[in-house]
Parts: sequence; C-alpha cells; structure tokens
Amino acid sequence: MTSTRIISALFLFLLFSISFFNSNNIYFQIFVIIVCFFGIFELQNMLFKKMSIIFLLSTILLMIVTLLNFPDPMLVAYISLCYWVLFVPLLILDKLFFSNLKKYLLGVFLIFNIFYSTIYLHEHHQELLLFSLFIVWIADSTAFFVGKKFGRNKLAPLISPGKTIEGAVGAIFSTTLFAFVFSEIFDLDSGVAIFYAFVITLFSILGDLLESFLKRHANLKDSGNIIPGHGGVMDRIDGLCASIPIIFSINVFLIYRL
Repeated sequence: MTSTRIISALFLFLLFSISFFNSNNIYFQIFVIIVCFFGIFELQNMLFKKMSIIFLLSTILLMIVTLLNFPDPMLVAYISLCYWVLFVPLLILDKLFFSNLKKYLLGVFLIFNIFYSTIYLHEHHQELLLFSLFIVWIADSTAFFVGKKFGRNKLAPLISPGKTIEGAVGAIFSTTLFAFVFSEIFDLDSGVAIFYAFVITLFSILGDLLESFLKRHANLKDSGNIIPGHGGVMDRIDGLCASIPIIFSINVFLIYRL
C-alpha cells in the first residue's frame, strides 16, 4: 500500500508540474478541469448518493462560464468569503439543517470556488498559488505525522476522530517556519508570507473537516477510489478547496484596497 501510495503521488505531482509550469495556460486549465470533473461526481455521491442531473449540469455550466467569461473577481471573493467563513462552519456545527437545497448549494459553490480561484491565481499570481499549494501539502503531511506520533487530544471527535489538536499545532508551526524561510522564493514579504501560511493552514483544516463531515453523513470511508493508495480526488484536494478560495479572496481585497 505504501509503495502504491508513493507511486501515485509522484505520478500526480509530475502531471501537475508539467501543466503548472507550461508557458501555455491551457494545459493547467485542462488539468484543473479534469480534477474538478472527478470532484463533481465524488461530491454528488457524498451529497445525494445518486445521480443528480441538476447538480451536475449547473456545476459544469459555472465552470464553462468561468472559462469563457470570468465573472467579477470581487463578487466571487465575497461569495467565497461568505461560503467558507459563515456557511460551511455553521453547517459543520449542525447549526443548519442539511436539506437537499443546502447540499446543492454546498456542492455547486465548492467546485465553483476552487475552480475559479485556482484558474485566476494561476493566470495572475502564480507564485502565490504555488506558495499556497506547498503550505497545504506541508500542513497535511505534518498534521498526519505529528498527530500519529504525539496526538492525544481530538480536534473534532464527532466528525473526524483521527484528527488531533497536536497535529493542527504541528501543521501551523511547520508552515510558519516554511513561510519564514522561503518567503523570498515566492516573492513575498516574510510577514505577509507568515500571515498567509497561518490562514491557509487554518482553512485547509476546515476543508478537511468538511469532507470528513460529508463522508460521515454518506457513511463513506473515502470520497472515491480513482487514485491508488489515496482514495478519491476529494480526499486529496479537500484542504485546497477551502484555502485557495480564501487566499484568492484576500488577494483580491488587497488589490482593490477593501
């Protein structure tokens, strides 16, 4: 299982690198489209446990609209902020009744947020996007290993018993250190990089908890099985789904000085 997991990770990283660093943006867009396409079907299974034509078509339509004519970044930034700061936390805390309408809104805007913000950042702020990706990967790995070695206190026992407070603290420490040491490589001031790293880490944990919440409701261990040794696509991008839209939103607000 370990060798399969490593081979799968290396293959995915190779595909990502080829598309991300290509001078033609179309290759990265295709990569993101494929990832989101699988994510749509996995989310559909977690949310509805059956085919939902309305969910599929509306989500795909939003992706097409994004590619053909980018919506106003400020509008999307406000949507992303409200979605991840208000809607998702209230849902996870069971403050909102999990109706079919809320499932629909949750799935559609989750895919739209990650799709739009990733494409936007790749076209306008590649260094920031790459920095965010590294932070999420480091946070995820550190939280796993620190939690496994030193974890004693559960972070959210009713949602994801495997996640610990010690793992979260370890993730914050490691990403803060990474941001401080390597900020110049990503053309970021060290203070700004540390702030970004802290925000990205917190929201990557929130994205992870959301997927655990959805799998718990659907009684699933993994979001899918398309990636050998890893599970589904959503199992690999859950942290990115929250952190990338938030960093995109902060970046847009700073640009417009709001």
